[in-house]
Amino acid sequence: MILIGLLGEKRSGKGTFVNFLSECVRPKRVGRVRSVEVLYETLKIWGIDATRMNLTKLAIAMDNAYGNGTLTEVVRQRIAKDNSDIVIFDGVRWLTDEKLIRGFEKNLIIYVTSDAEMRWKRGRAAAEKVGEDKTTFEEFLKEEKAKTEESIPDIGSRADFKIVNEGTLEDYKKEVRKFCEKFFKRGEMKLTSPAFENNGLIPSKYTCDSVAPINPPLEISSIPNGTKSFALIVDDPDVPKAIRPDGVFDHWVIFNISPNTANIPESALLGICGNNGTGKTGYVGPCPPTQYEPSEHRYFFRVYALDFELPLKEGASKSEVLAAIDGHILDQAELVGRYKRGEMK
Repeated sequence: MILIGLLGEKRSGKGTFVNFLSECVRPKRVGRVRSVEVLYETLKIWGIDATRMNLTKLAIAMDNAYGNGTLTEVVRQRIAKDNSDIVIFDGVRWLTDEKLIRGFEKNLIIYVTSDAEMRWKRGRAAAEKVGEDKTTFEEFLKEEKAKTEESIPDIGSRADFKIVNEGTLEDYKKEVRKFCEKFFKRGEMKLTSPAFENNGLIPSKYTCDSVAPINPPLEISSIPNGTKSFALIVDDPDVPKAIRPDGVFDHWVIFNISPNTANIPESALLGICGNNGTGKTGYVGPCPPTQYEPSEHRYFFRVYALDFELPLKEGASKSEVLAAIDGHILDQAELVGRYKRGEMK
């Protein structure tokens, strides 16, 4: 089990983060534990309205009466009963919460924040808590100084990941996707070829030593759920600087490949082609120059499973494709081939 501590000021977007993360990590099971639920349950039993002020007063009273970490202990017990693959502790506020999270072998803390006025407007619009739609901005700022809120920025300074949620919902989803890409779901998808093994020699029929070079066949396996398209990029990072200052030549750039594509055949016609290193679309076979060292080059085949289709046109550059897929990668896989002129037929 992985424990994620979700930290953020009120109305920063913590609930939305939970929803987006759950989509991102499917089919992993995501559980959610909220310390505020204990406060809600208590106030309900007493017949007291669950206003933000009453929730805050109760949390402080519990700590004052029974010692620091009272709510943290309740959360610990609820986490222990959760059998999910990932458990989110939503509403981290106390230093004892941080200590609890870091005590787990696999743990992460994420800090979601945004401008105070923006959060106040969100709260008035949502009106989730009693009286929230009538709260003035001055009252909101006063609540920000409550004891339950004062440690949030401090704990946030030690978070493993931070999101400033001040853009559109799509912008926020993109940031959650970056979090997901960094910490989850990488390495499950595989890219292989029946023509050569990883780090093996590429047959000459797929290179410039062939009269009509064609792309090698490729196979994609363990495709993640939610894949809407693939992007495929093949490049050579061993180009002599005398030929290309950046030392890289792009051999193949394709995007918006159908998510149902598990096999890419020879001479494939699929997706939308971007420009290769010659400034044209299509596949260019390996062709390492013999007059430079190293005479054997490496060719990196990388496939990206994406959660959307790229809004790019034919002839887009590799850099444009990579910029477009940033924040939308569900998983990626790599296959490396080698080639030296005249070495393999």
